[in-house]
Amino acid sequence: KALVVLETVADLQPVGVSELAAHLKQPKTSVQRALETLHEAAWIRPTGGERTKWELTFRASRLARKAGSHFGLREAALPIMEKLRRETNETVHLAVLDDFEIVLIERLESPHAVRHVEPLGGRAPVLSTATGKAILSCLGEDEVARIYREAVKAESQSVAIAPPPPIDELMRELAEIAARGYATTTSWRQDVFATGA
Repeated sequence: KALVVLETVADLQPVGVSELAAHLKQPKTSVQRALETLHEAAWIRPTGGERTKWELTFRASRLARKAGSHFGLREAALPIMEKLRRETNETVHLAVLDDFEIVLIERLESPHAVRHVEPLGGRAPVLSTATGKAILSCLGEDEVARIYREAVKAESQSVAIAPPPPIDELMRELAEIAARGYATTTSWRQDVFATGA
C-alpha cells in the first residue's frame, strides 16, 4: 500500500493527503499512515506552505538509476536524442513500455522559453500517447490485444482523458503508424502536439 502511495505522490506531486485519498479511493487515515512511513524512510518530504503537501526526495531518483536494463537503452539513445533536439529545437523524451503504460526514462529539454516537459519516471497511458502508439505499432496483434485489455481495464478505474478507441480502430491506426514510421497525437495533453517513433 505504501508503494502505491509513493507512486501516486510521484504522479501528482506536490499533493496533500485529501487529494491522495480521493485519487486512491482509500480512507485518509490509511493514506496518512503510509505517508508517515514513507517520510520516516526519507522517500518523501513535505513542501513549504500552510497546508502540508508531499513530494519525492532524491532517494527515488537514486534508485531509478539502478533500475537495470533500461539504462543501457538510455546510454545508447542519448547521442541520437541530442542530434534530434539540435535539429528540431524541441524537447525529446525517451520512454519504455511497462505493462500497459509508458514510463519516461530520459529527457532532453527544448531551448525554447515555452515548452512542455514531462517528469522523469512519469507514467502515461500507452493508448493515448504518440510514443505509446509508436511502441504498440512494433508489436504483434496478440500482444497489442493483451495490452489493450489491461489498459482499458485500468482506465475504467480512473478518470481517463479520452476513452480508448475500439480495438479494430486501434489496429488500423497502428498499421498506418508502422507503415509511416511514426505516430502523432494531440489527445494526451491539451495544446501539446507530440510525435513518437
